[in-house]
Amino acid sequence: MKYLSELIKDKKPSTVIVFGDRFEVLATSYVSYLYKIPIVHIGGGEITSGSRDESIRHAISKLADYHFVTHNIHKRRLVQLGEKKKNIFVIGSPGVENAKKIKIINKKKLEKKFNFKFFKKNILISYYPVSSSNKKGIYEIKQLLKSLKSFINVRLIFTLPAFEIGSDLVKREIKRFVKTYDNAIMFKSLGTQNYISFLKYSNVILGNSSSALIEAPEMGTNIINIGERQKNRIRPKGVLDVPCENIKIKNAIDKSLKKKIKFQSIYPNIETSKKFSKIFF
Repeated sequence: MKYLSELIKDKKPSTVIVFGDRFEVLATSYVSYLYKIPIVHIGGGEITSGSRDESIRHAISKLADYHFVTHNIHKRRLVQLGEKKKNIFVIGSPGVENAKKIKIINKKKLEKKFNFKFFKKNILISYYPVSSSNKKGIYEIKQLLKSLKSFINVRLIFTLPAFEIGSDLVKREIKRFVKTYDNAIMFKSLGTQNYISFLKYSNVILGNSSSALIEAPEMGTNIINIGERQKNRIRPKGVLDVPCENIKIKNAIDKSLKKKIKFQSIYPNIETSKKFSKIFF
């Protein structure tokens, strides 16, 4: 916040645009608010009542002056929170637009780039800590990893969580698992194009990341959503929601590897970036 304060005093921005619900975004919004700089928030009004992002997202919305939301449902929720209807604009989902427009990297080029081989069946795993209790957090990640042990003929591709409370425990357990099982690999961060390409070539995305509910349906990847982190977030029909329990996750994986689900988009068919630019500029 001190750095952001110095940056704002130096650059004197006329507007600050913030995206999503990370705690860093809340810090940016708060500093901008104190300096009375208009804040444009992309991605407000959404619900993930199983995570702390829920409160952070709504806090950012209350600090913001203008809101660019992904769905009419989210617009109505911001109105319920007391935001002015005239300052809320539905622009569709930036994540969905990315998934539709981004150039997918050729599978062989991707394998060469990251020095690995896809299998006939592949699972992309993106799991974030949910509980603030270390004991419960360890139990949950171990349940997930236990469910994967029998899938020795499936390529298991882990993306590590970003920093938040409990992420160090999740990373530690994943690293141990990858060292033990030859079919498992992990990446700290793939970047958007690489990540979407991995998603395209995976049969299933497993975990509790919002990308499973937003980008994955556009890629035709089956979705297993674990636990409560994305509770009440809008999602297409066909998503398998399971508790963080070994046997139930394993059964969901077995089911998902056998049959491909065809998803219908739940977001408005809008060229998001063009509509944002037209309104903003």
